[in-house]
Parts: sequence; structure tokens; C-alpha cells
Amino acid sequence: MLTTNVFALIALGVGVLVGWLIRAGQVHRERTGRAVAEARLAHVEAARGEMTNTFAALAQRAFKDVGEALVQMNKTQIDGSLDTKKAEIEGLLTPVRTMLDQYRGEVLKSEKVRVEVYGGLQEQIRSLLTAQEAAQREASRLANALQSPTIRGSWGESSLRRCIELAGMTEYCDFDAQETFASEEGRRLRPDVVVKLPNKRVIAVDAKVPLSEYTLAANETDEMRRRGLLELHAKALKRHIDTLSRREYQAAIGDSLDFTVMFLPG
Repeated sequence: MLTTNVFALIALGVGVLVGWLIRAGQVHRERTGRAVAEARLAHVEAARGEMTNTFAALAQRAFKDVGEALVQMNKTQIDGSLDTKKAEIEGLLTPVRTMLDQYRGEVLKSEKVRVEVYGGLQEQIRSLLTAQEAAQREASRLANALQSPTIRGSWGESSLRRCIELAGMTEYCDFDAQETFASEEGRRLRPDVVVKLPNKRVIAVDAKVPLSEYTLAANETDEMRRRGLLELHAKALKRHIDTLSRREYQAAIGDSLDFTVMFLPG
């Protein structure tokens, strides 16, 4: 029954950690998409401003040409009927009207693109906020789970085992886990891992996860309080070291090196 509970706690801790890592990857992808959308929107706005300035310059020049032509017509006293003069004025204004129509079309097209890009950006922002909230929930669940000493211990042991297996070691061949020994006084000793070394030597490894003060320090905004919490964290580590030194694994195991390794999962 105890073994089942330990594995359940390990599965819970690992599942929460994996979920948090997946959410963190989603947040990264959403941030990248948002940056791309913002760059596209800035490009559209810049193009629109440049087009507006160009049209203003062309329109000013066209109106100037029309004014000069009208003045020239009055100076030279062009003969002809009113219809002829009207046709000439229409001929002068036609390029301006055509240019205005073209500009209107470009403005409408630019506005359509801007609305599409802005809409996509808004959607990506909403997705990013959703992913961030989910990641915060996962981080909160992980932090709450690691408040339990039992879960912290199980997580430390599973992290140690995973680290050893990634190094290419195999249980019962290169190391033994949770093996029980008896001290000279008859006390039961059970290191998390006993690593087998050449020449039939061994070394005991214990995983420790003193996270209480460290977690509080990571979330503390006041620098003085943060330093105080980190000092408490250092003292907790020292207590674990002192405890391991008093367990006398070397004498109980036999053929052990004259020190014990304390594993701190990262």
C-alpha cells in the first residue's frame, strides 16, 4: 500500500511538472506569433503613412498645375464657347479625379489589411493570455504539490534515479535503489541509491529537496527579506549535510568510500 502511494505521488509530481513545461512551451510560441503580428501591423501602418504623404504631394502639384493653366487661359484670352472652356477644364481635372479614385481604392485596401492584421493580433494576444494563465495555474499546482515533504522526497528520488539512468547506469547492475542496511547499533539505514564502483567499492547517495525557504525567496520582492530566506535555505542544506554525516552509511554498507553524496535536484 505504501509503495502504491509513493508511486502515485511521484506520478502526480511528474505529471504536474510535465504539464507546466508544456504550457511554458506554448507561452513561448504564442509570444513569437505575437511579435510577428506586431511587426506586420507596424509595416502596414508605415506603408499607409508613406502613401498618404505621396498622395498629398501629387495632389498639391496637380492643383498647382490646374491653377497655373487657368491663369494662363485668362492671360491669353482664349477664344471659344463656354462649352469649349468647360471641356478644357474637365480635361485638366480628369487626372486629379482619377488619382483621387486610385488613392481611395488604396486607402480601402490598406484599411482592410490593417483590420485583418489587427484582428489576428488581438486573437494571438488572447491566446497568449490564456496560455499564460494556464502556465501560472500549472506552476501554482506544482508549487503547492512540492509543499508536501512526502511529494518533495518522492520527486527528489525519482529525479536522482532519472539522472543516473541518463548516465547509462542500470539498476541491480550499476546501482541499487532503496536497499536497507543495519548500523552497528542496529538502526536501519536506507540510502536512496547505492552506486557500484570498480574494485567492488560503493558509494551512498541521498536525494534532498529543501525547497520551502527557497520557494519563498524566489517570490519575495523585498531584497532584505529575500536574502534572509536564502540564508535560512542555506542553513537547511547544512542541516541535511550534518544529518547525512551522522548516518554512518560507510560503516553499515562496507567497502564504501569515506563520504556520502547528497543529490539536490535542479
